[in-house]
Amino acid sequence: MADKSPLEKNKPTRTNRNTTNPPKKNSSGAEVYAPNLPSLLSVPNTKVSNIFDTLLDKDTQLVEVGNGVLTSIKAYFMPLTDGIPDNIRLRSPAGKSRTYTEFDRAILGAVASLVRTGNNILSPATIARFITGCPNAHDFSDTFLRQIDESMQKQLYIHIELDYTEELRRKHPDADIRTARLEGWSLPHERYVLFAGGYETQGYRLHDEPILFRYADAIDQVLPIPLSYLAVGGRNSAERVALKHYMLRRILARKGTMPDTILLSTLYEKAGYPDTSKTTRKHLQSLREYIGRCMTAWVELGLLDEFDFIRGKNGSYTSLCFKKSKKVKAPKLPEPPELPPEPPADTPDEPYSEADDAQLIISNFGRSPDGA
Repeated sequence: MADKSPLEKNKPTRTNRNTTNPPKKNSSGAEVYAPNLPSLLSVPNTKVSNIFDTLLDKDTQLVEVGNGVLTSIKAYFMPLTDGIPDNIRLRSPAGKSRTYTEFDRAILGAVASLVRTGNNILSPATIARFITGCPNAHDFSDTFLRQIDESMQKQLYIHIELDYTEELRRKHPDADIRTARLEGWSLPHERYVLFAGGYETQGYRLHDEPILFRYADAIDQVLPIPLSYLAVGGRNSAERVALKHYMLRRILARKGTMPDTILLSTLYEKAGYPDTSKTTRKHLQSLREYIGRCMTAWVELGLLDEFDFIRGKNGSYTSLCFKKSKKVKAPKLPEPPELPPEPPADTPDEPYSEADDAQLIISNFGRSPDGA
């Protein structure tokens, strides 16, 4: 009897999805609800974003984006002489320095999606709920929230100069486009550490959508990911978020339904382990099992038809093979919120108060003393 093809071997029978907690009550007896999160994660999916980690801290790079069209980019960390602490600017989930990781990219996509839908006051817990697809969850570990905060701070100090004039001219040949240029910080925001109501909370006031997202939106290369695909069970960590975000981008961006293959070494690298000899076999096995749980959930959600792990000549697993479902349709991206009307010229602006920000963060996004 002939052997089954790799894709016919694995037919999952169950789904492991995260069971989120219902709203909890804080010390005053009031219920603490999650903010109104959008239903889609909007991810920049440009060639520049895909190779952004290789462009950091170099001279101006010309990226060929198709048919000889070049986009110019210069991205760099603010120098140490500007007084940025090493542990903020240089740390990444896998402990490497001066890197831009898949986890950082997931954070950027989450922040861009939240800002696009009108949420410009955020906290690590809000971002955690969004990137894990669990809008009502309250049980994130302090380590996971700290990893989110470190990524936010790191991206605050990445400066980007991007010239995509040729690319935009190709997309709009009839328009008189003389210059298309963006310059600024990767995640433009202010960070708050506030002590109020008997406990400490922190949050971010976002000033604008991230530059890489605005660039991708201008050339129609934003990939929408439904939150239901992110709701995969298990402990949340930077490496696990990086894994499932990378796999979802790879699956959803693929055109057609022909089988695709990803090397496990690529997935381990996206999780933060480019050199597998520096981690244990047991840990790599746990990552592979988590990948299997993600793929199992996506089969039952209708995103995939089937999947399987492929063994190499020495009998060890070397790659992941999957087949995208024909029934999957690309969801529509949310429109940016309408700007409020300008006040009359003779109407004075209300005085700014940090207390207002503190109350907003605490009431909507903060964590109560009992962990809610």
